[in-house]
Amino acid sequence: MPNEYNVGSGLSEQELKMATFWMRHQFNIKRLGYGSLIAVIALCWGYVLWSLLDTYAISFPREKRIQEIIKGNEHLIAAIDAAKPQPIQPSTVEIFNATEDRQDFLVQISNPNALWWAEFDYRFDLGGEQTPILKGYVLPKQQRYLTQLGWKGKMRAANAQLIVENLRWRRLDPRVIGRDFDSYLAQRLRISFDDIKYLKDIVVGSQTVGQTSFALSNPTGFGFWDVELTIILFRAENPVAVSVIHVKEIKPNEKRPLAVNWFENLSAISKTEIQANANVLDPKTFLPTGRF
Repeated sequence: MPNEYNVGSGLSEQELKMATFWMRHQFNIKRLGYGSLIAVIALCWGYVLWSLLDTYAISFPREKRIQEIIKGNEHLIAAIDAAKPQPIQPSTVEIFNATEDRQDFLVQISNPNALWWAEFDYRFDLGGEQTPILKGYVLPKQQRYLTQLGWKGKMRAANAQLIVENLRWRRLDPRVIGRDFDSYLAQRLRISFDDIKYLKDIVVGSQTVGQTSFALSNPTGFGFWDVELTIILFRAENPVAVSVIHVKEIKPNEKRPLAVNWFENLSAISKTEIQANANVLDPKTFLPTGRF
């Protein structure tokens, strides 16, 4: 019997269906594959071209304009920085030995700002030990002394550093002070000191002490509840002692004699400096007219 050949013998029905489907649709399948490949390539090139377009035609000019705007506003930024208050500038802290193993501390601070004054807390750091917190202020374009008197620590300090905390800047109000703070200050705080003398042979009880005497004058039309006087003794150009007193209820056009005793009884004193401090920007500083 002759050998018979059956088409598709050895293939399953599923494989025959797949072969038949491929034979009928292979052209469309290849066309779909080529089309998909072309679409992917087109998307990639489209992304590349868009990136180049965005970089050089859209984003770059826009970012360049932003840089030009920032550069054009540098003068505004500089003006803003210039308007901010500049830091308080302290001098070196001076330390004076007082009686009963106590020490006095003195530092001068400067406010370089014309439109800002400051309130703050301060203390002195002695290298591991600190003095108690005191309150201070400094007016615009002014220098003033800060002190800590009668400090008795665990050991005598050889050097100290001023620590300023809780610094609060206050901007001048032109509606209150006008356009010129110097004139405002001079009209109110113009206290002067006459007949300044230092004697070292004053007897208090059984003790001979030094004494600074002077006359305080207030030639203005303003009175003060309290004016702080910082008195500094110099030997040559070097400060050697400091004291602080508070003078109460100073009336307009008043002249008042005052004296400060120095129990250290220092010798060779060549100069006495007296600084008057009163916060003329605080209305509560001034004596009401009913007290004149």
